[in-house]
Amino acid sequence: MSLGLMRAIPLGRKRIETRSLNLTILFASALLLVTFLSLLYLSQASTVATTGYDVKRLEEEKAQWEIRNEQLRFKVAELKSLDRIEREAGSRLKMAPPSKLMFLSVDLVQVDGGGR
Repeated sequence: MSLGLMRAIPLGRKRIETRSLNLTILFASALLLVTFLSLLYLSQASTVATTGYDVKRLEEEKAQWEIRNEQLRFKVAELKSLDRIEREAGSRLKMAPPSKLMFLSVDLVQVDGGGR
């Protein structure tokens, strides 16, 4: 009968060792899964933050370009001004309004369409 007890003890230890090994594998797997999910979350959060900064920078750049466009539109309107053109004609091109107006009368002659 003592022989049966001897065999039961090693089998019990083997079950305990197997259960302990299974728990260790389960714990390590859970730890790896949590680590992977944490790294995935950090990666996504970092990407979102970087994208947010990029969007903010691009919005500021867009606002600066819109201001520049308005400045250029104002400059174009200023350059198209008839008063400015008249001043430039007088000062830079030495042009002046005519002192005497002359009108010519021209007789209109009908031109034949090529002999047809």
